Amino acid sequence: MRDHGDLIFIDLREDGEIFQIKVSKDVFGSLAEVSNLTDESVILCEGKISLRSPDDINPQAKNGNLELDTTKLHLLSKSAPLPFEIRTSHQVRETKRMQYRFLDLRNLKIRENIIMRHQVISEMRTFLNKKSFTEIETPIVGKATDEGAREFIIPSRLYPGEFYVLPQSPQQLKQLLVGSGIDKYYQIAKCFRDEDGKGDRQPEFTQLDIELAFTSQNEVIHLISDLLIHLVKTCYPTRKILQTPIPLLDYADAMEWYGTDKPDLRYGLKMTTVTEILHDTSFEVFKKPLSLGGVVKCLKVEQGSQLLPKKYLDEKLREFSIQQGLGGLANFHVGEDNFITEKLGTKAVEKIIKKTD
Repeated sequence: MRDHGDLIFIDLREDGEIFQIKVSKDVFGSLAEVSNLTDESVILCEGKISLRSPDDINPQAKNGNLELDTTKLHLLSKSAPLPFEIRTSHQVRETKRMQYRFLDLRNLKIRENIIMRHQVISEMRTFLNKKSFTEIETPIVGKATDEGAREFIIPSRLYPGEFYVLPQSPQQLKQLLVGSGIDKYYQIAKCFRDEDGKGDRQPEFTQLDIELAFTSQNEVIHLISDLLIHLVKTCYPTRKILQTPIPLLDYADAMEWYGTDKPDLRYGLKMTTVTEILHDTSFEVFKKPLSLGGVVKCLKVEQGSQLLPKKYLDEKLREFSIQQGLGGLANFHVGEDNFITEKLGTKAVEKIIKKTD
């Protein structure tokens, strides 16, 4: 609330949006009651929506060019002093936020996260329904099964000494459904695992379960790939997708080019094996590891990329590479003579440049 004497401006939060209402002394006579309003009070107001003057437009707000000229205002519930400021609740201790969770949930960022989760799940359903999948809900309380994760157990009141369990995932029920002839089914499934905490999992979590009969690995991969692209385009339209369809890599290619089976392709720098080119080198730095069965990989930094200072390449980056388990790191600039090009020889350098394009 902003009090300007004869005018009071109130930021009204409704349906996750902030809307400015203007209360004038000319209309209300006295603004004493309005000026005593506290943050997070609940009000009911009536009036006429009008355009703000150009100098007062708030470009950050969805309705920043509008305001309500209030004619009636009713206080429905006056708020007590707040334990923390709603807009900065993320800076408050988590125990305090959980104690006043109903206030913490009023934070627009948290609300956006909740709405985004709703949109993602809604789009999952839309996508899979169009692919002729059937959504089926399976029971939460069931019988124990021998699977990988530890299960939560629930004592039965009706059958003393007997127990139900909460599902780690609806695996058996999925198999039952597919075996009965429902060949394309999905579920936004609740899963429970009585395990120690992990960075990406809590005891209760939700996952998308998909089951397909008479399918292939490629069909499943393409289905999930297309679903992911659809979710990004519909729910995160400002996010950039580097390549569609999402490229598929064989395990051997992923390890050859990136050294990991889950590479981040945004990185861009593919490794090239140049072991054969250097197999007969007299340069001891490469000769000894190669004699023991080692390999030499090459990274090409494109022209136009920001070149790292020579001292950084020779010291910091080399030291870092050794810490990561490499034997070392040598470098040369194409078209320039230096210690490495002299030791490798002109022919070897030319072959490396040709192989890495």
